[in-house]
Amino acid sequence: NLLEPGMEMVTNSHGSQVTIDGEDAENMNQLVRQVAYLNTREFPAPGRRRLELSTAITCIDGTKRIVPSAISGILVLSVPQPTITISGTENISRVYDAFKRGVRIFSDMRISVSKGTEEAEPVAGVNMDKVDKCTISVFPPLNPDHEEIKLPVLMLKSLKLGNSITGNGVEISGADMIYNYEQVIRQVTYTNKKPAYYLNRQFKIVCSELNQRFTSNEYVQTLTVIHPPVSVSENMLPIQPAHHQLSQHGAEMPSAHISSDHQYLSMGQTQGHAVVVVVVVCVGLLFSVLAVGVVRLRAAHKRALREEAEVEMAWDDAALNITVNPLEETTECRAMGGEKSIESDMDQDSSDDEMYVEETSDDDDEEDEAPTRHRLEWDDGL
Repeated sequence: NLLEPGMEMVTNSHGSQVTIDGEDAENMNQLVRQVAYLNTREFPAPGRRRLELSTAITCIDGTKRIVPSAISGILVLSVPQPTITISGTENISRVYDAFKRGVRIFSDMRISVSKGTEEAEPVAGVNMDKVDKCTISVFPPLNPDHEEIKLPVLMLKSLKLGNSITGNGVEISGADMIYNYEQVIRQVTYTNKKPAYYLNRQFKIVCSELNQRFTSNEYVQTLTVIHPPVSVSENMLPIQPAHHQLSQHGAEMPSAHISSDHQYLSMGQTQGHAVVVVVVVCVGLLFSVLAVGVVRLRAAHKRALREEAEVEMAWDDAALNITVNPLEETTECRAMGGEKSIESDMDQDSSDDEMYVEETSDDDDEEDEAPTRHRLEWDDGL
């Protein structure tokens, strides 16, 4: 004990500060060297912890001297986190009777803990080889009518482990050794009174440590039901498909037979000739219909042209009026007076007569032509 009479060492409530009072300098040095940093957490947070040493000296004459503070640090390294691994036979097949009696679900399950990237192997530490919870789940949920999961109740009580059973699975809780957990889980059984209704059942288990801070892999165990083969007795007829079953109202079709090559060729040729005849007849009918249609179109076109021509050549007698030109009578009177003057002057010389005759003849021609032009005129006002 380095604490001599008159020396005092005080620690605060958090344990983060230590104060030492004494008169012997050598003894004080020894006490300071004994101060240590302690972290009780199993997996402390990695990082640097700061340490500061402050010293005050009181001389004999009562004066106080301050010594410069000394600052140091402690580096906390990261601890490899454990990896929990569950392994075993993933598929187990059993017959009907085994399921009715009860099948151990995880009969060869193993739990192992490893550090970092090292191979999975048990860790020798006290805390590293413990787990605090394992959960077994099943989907779809169990049918309480004929399905059940059973636990080793006596073993759980001896190990003081808690448990709960629901339709969705089982939960085992309590911190204990990995070995004890393996023994308990291997005794979990599954019972099915009607295994014929199922092909298989799958169960998933997950274990955790330190309040689920570290969780294992999800291990899936499959239980397959082996169905017995269906035996056919001698008196039983084999089951026929629906399309082979006969009805009392059905009609039997003649059985199929294979014809010879000659018959097949003759039938093919006959069918080919029939097809050709049908095609020729259809084509002939098509051309006949087209020809009749063309002839009818031409006749209708000619008839329409003829009717249009007749309509243009017809006279509209109801609207026809003849108008006589009143100037025609005046012209005729003048012509008659001219003729009389010619007859009275016949005794004049021949030259004058010829000239007069030519003039009168020209005038007569013009006057004759004028009545012919103006004899008939259309009344445009109608």
